[in-house]
Amino acid sequence: MDTRSSKIRLLHGDCFKRMLELDENSVQALISDPPYGLSFMGKAWDRLALPEPDPAADLEASDLEEESEEKWDVQQIHAHQEWHRQWCKAAFRALMPGGLIKAFGGTRTFHRLAAAMKDVGFEIVGVEAWCYGSGFPKSLDISKAIDRHLGAQREVIQERTMIQGGGSSLELRAGERREVQANITAPSSDLAKKWAGYGTALKPAWEPFVVGRKPFKTE
Repeated sequence: MDTRSSKIRLLHGDCFKRMLELDENSVQALISDPPYGLSFMGKAWDRLALPEPDPAADLEASDLEEESEEKWDVQQIHAHQEWHRQWCKAAFRALMPGGLIKAFGGTRTFHRLAAAMKDVGFEIVGVEAWCYGSGFPKSLDISKAIDRHLGAQREVIQERTMIQGGGSSLELRAGERREVQANITAPSSDLAKKWAGYGTALKPAWEPFVVGRKPFKTE
């Protein structure tokens, strides 16, 4: 009796490389949560290794600034989609005919992921989503941003202790807990007082994932 089917085998390493080690047409389903290309909270890993902006490249000095910005946007779009296309090729190879893939994406960038999946041969079955009543991504406190921009010192009116648990922080493992001290401050400038309580994140928010299928082989 072959007992390997009753075990879970974990492969640690670069996903791009490890997927190429899998046998072709050997995986029934694949779930992926790749970077979204949004530089989430300033994190470099979420840039998808995109090139640094060079909006003046290949442009004449007489070109308008708007044209320069548009050229960079197009450059970034192509780089973004190509990054996804590379890992989608490896995923397509590993999946069995009829195998499903669910890949998460950002609300502003998931269409590039869907286009890359289509490019490598996936049939796009549809888009599903997680819905967050808490709002996602992290909201910017407009009042704090105004005071920070004006260099105004905010008064600490309350101190509180928050408990972070595994799953809510990338630095914590499941089951771990830690205390985080946070200060509640009052608006300082008149403009900040006017915008107290306002943020930039809409609620509820959704996080889409694209569902694709590797076509069945035809005779």
